[in-house]
Amino acid sequence: MPITGVVNPNHCVEEWIDDRVDIIFYERFFIWEIASGNYLVRNTEFGINFLKSWGEFEFTQPILILKAVMLDAWHEAENSDEVWYNATGYETYLKYVSCVKQMLGATRLWPGKVRIYRRAHGWVRDGHLTNDKKELAAFERQQGKRCPFQARPLMYISMPDIGACYPFCDNKTWEIS
Repeated sequence: MPITGVVNPNHCVEEWIDDRVDIIFYERFFIWEIASGNYLVRNTEFGINFLKSWGEFEFTQPILILKAVMLDAWHEAENSDEVWYNATGYETYLKYVSCVKQMLGATRLWPGKVRIYRRAHGWVRDGHLTNDKKELAAFERQQGKRCPFQARPLMYISMPDIGACYPFCDNKTWEIS
């Protein structure tokens, strides 16, 4: 079951690259957490060190992003870590997410370090928004007209030829689910 879906196959991932930063994340739709399953990392010392540090925490959940962008926020990160370690389920996990978001504040860009795209501005969508099917986004517009599938999730009948599917949305490779 896919966790994420393609936002728009007519856009390249390069459109989300921000030359001002080395690491790019996005906020998930559902609970506003910072997605950790899809990210962009530039091959720099900061990017490599961030990934190495992240990889070392396979069985723990440190707040690496807080520590990376707010070097003086160790106490705040420890407070949020404590919320994580005392979490017992979904409701208490949301307290952890809230704690991290409050520590980050409204800032979403730390030049030379990290950018976090706001909800609905990233390059992928949560799987539950696509009915847990592989899909091509229904957000596509061609010449000011919406495609006939009207924002309903799509699933593959066979692997599509993207060039044949867009901008012609009536291609028979697709079946509305």
